[in-house]
Amino acid sequence: MTGGRKIVLHNATAAFVPGHNYGVLGINGTGKSTLVRLLAGSEMPDRGRIRRHARVSFPLGFSGTFHGTLSRYSGADGTKLPP
Repeated sequence: MTGGRKIVLHNATAAFVPGHNYGVLGINGTGKSTLVRLLAGSEMPDRGRIRRHARVSFPLGFSGTFHGTLSRYSGADGTKLPP
C-alpha cells in the first residue's frame, strides 16, 4: 500500500485471533493509519488482498491519537483518562 508517495506496507501478513484485542504502535509515517483503513475496508490495497473471515458492522469508526493538551500523555496514560 502506498501512503502518498511512500511505501508503508510491503509483503505484510498478519492473522488475528477472534476474541482478542490488538493495538498498533509505531512512530509517525510507519503505516499505522493505513493498516487500520485497509483492515476496515475504507481503503483498498494497491496489490494483493485482505481476507476477512468475520462479520463486520458498517460503518466502522476509528480515530487518531491524542491532540492538543493531551499530547503530554503517553498511550498508557491515555487508557487511564476518563471518557
